[in-house]
Amino acid sequence: MENGTVEAPTLAEIERKLQKLIPEYELPLPAFSAKKIAGKRSYHDAREGKIREENKIMKTNSYEVMKYEFPLLQLKLDVGSGTYIRSIAYRLGKQL
Repeated sequence: MENGTVEAPTLAEIERKLQKLIPEYELPLPAFSAKKIAGKRSYHDAREGKIREENKIMKTNSYEVMKYEFPLLQLKLDVGSGTYIRSIAYRLGKQL
């Protein structure tokens, strides 16, 4: 990586990381979610600048890579109820 360039991960690397999310994985809840914490929607606190770090078990039953052209990745995910796709995207991005 020279001059701030980023090397594109291979599709095999991406698939290895995705496999770690199946069948379930503990992921951070987005601050701007509708999840109630102490009787109050999380996004209300986030708008006031109070960001709470909380994790949740999220279930991923299966995935399919639809398209990959670095830096864009399009996935088809079969997930359990209450799973936040953006949390999966965030975790995958951090791991890569």
